[in-house]
Amino acid sequence: MDDDFELGALCSSCEGEGRVSDPKVAVIAGVPQTVVTSRPCRWCEDSGRRRGLRPPV
Repeated sequence: MDDDFELGALCSSCEGEGRVSDPKVAVIAGVPQTVVTSRPCRWCEDSGRRRGLRPPV
């Protein structure tokens, strides 16, 4: 068995993607718009899984 494997649940904050949307206000050609970028999830540290949460088995 792999010793590095750790069972965990999907992160509910990023839905398992490891990244969350980060909308910003930008002015492009004089028109205010919303630009959506992404940033690493702070809860799962970009892995998509939460340590310490155990899924029901």
